[in-house]
Amino acid sequence: MECGFQTCLFTSGLKKRWRKVVVASGSKPQERKRRYFATCSRGIGDILGAEVKTMVTENVTTVAASGVGFEGDQETGYRAAMCLRTAMRVLEEIGYAEADPFDVYRAVKNSVDWKAYLGKHQTFTVSVRSSSGGDRAIRTRVKDAICDALVDHTNARPLPPSSPKEADVAIFVSFHDGELTIYRDLGGESLHKRGYRPPTIHASSLNETAAAATAVCAGLAKSGSSGMIVDPMCGSATLLIEAALLKLRIAPGLFRTSYPFEEWMDYDSAAWEVVLEQAREAEIEPSRVLEENSFLGNDIHPAAVELARENVDRAGLSEVISISEGDVEDLRVADGISVVLSNPPWGLRLADEDGEAWKKLGLFLKQNARGGDAYLICGNGEATKELRMRADSKRPVRLGNVDCRILKYHVLKAKDPA
Repeated sequence: MECGFQTCLFTSGLKKRWRKVVVASGSKPQERKRRYFATCSRGIGDILGAEVKTMVTENVTTVAASGVGFEGDQETGYRAAMCLRTAMRVLEEIGYAEADPFDVYRAVKNSVDWKAYLGKHQTFTVSVRSSSGGDRAIRTRVKDAICDALVDHTNARPLPPSSPKEADVAIFVSFHDGELTIYRDLGGESLHKRGYRPPTIHASSLNETAAAATAVCAGLAKSGSSGMIVDPMCGSATLLIEAALLKLRIAPGLFRTSYPFEEWMDYDSAAWEVVLEQAREAEIEPSRVLEENSFLGNDIHPAAVELARENVDRAGLSEVISISEGDVEDLRVADGISVVLSNPPWGLRLADEDGEAWKKLGLFLKQNARGGDAYLICGNGEATKELRMRADSKRPVRLGNVDCRILKYHVLKAKDPA
């Protein structure tokens, strides 16, 4: 499930202004303070904001439900694309104008020095989010404006990309209440596509950024958190993989072989090398993590177990995460469990007749996780009733087109016999 360009871009409280990056003909854009916006699933903006401040920059300008604005230099943007676990996209603002829907063409053409961002043979795509609707018509006007601006400079109309994924520059436009903001996307494809899962996955699979947010909610980003981390219904093992990557401090961007910005006209290879080197140096040896934590996944379906093991192997975590096959009601864990992470079936996602999976999960928690905490994802409030436990906290989060909750349950310790 991918959460797209969210309405927080429209309501981020940006002051009205007219900006244009002025660049001498044929030169690269001058180094300047750049404005960025990182998008995320609605409901985890505060988590992403904390990530930005910790991993990228203290210069945060906006924290909204589904995105975070911040400022910095070119290296700041590269670092955000490399390090942010809960961000879907990292966007750099390249233009702004005030316009009505019929004036979009002029505003787009005149508010950006397009020849500084698109070379003669480079391709681009355009995505639009408008609070007033009419996205398709606005998108056409934006494309025409960019093409005509480039024709004025090169006398040649840009060719379309062979596919949207192959475009050299992905352009995003936010249009709200007469304010038009133009961005370019540093990642191209959504950053939740780390690269350790196959291109085609089950429609019910949890996306990586939501899994990372759940692991952060569980406190796994904090140093000193120890104990066994278990997903008794692990599916493709995304939750466990993201939890392990968090504990190992492996930057999610290291799985990517390339980024679109490496082909941009103003690409700074030296700044990118600094970001890459810092990301590699931050990693922790698995043996050090395994001294305090162990990771166990389990699933009843053989195909899911096979996929989970493949994903774990592709993520380079075979020595860290163990995957077993069996029914959750038969799973016994000898060592004490400190954290349970799981995305059990909840009807809209996967069939769960009579809430049987949640009944079994509740029994598992009471038999194996006494004194521990469970962080469960659910998009059906009726399903959780079968757990027969009261949630300590509920975090609303929008995953795809479904309103979900990240639920925290503390499993009470067994009472001493009288």
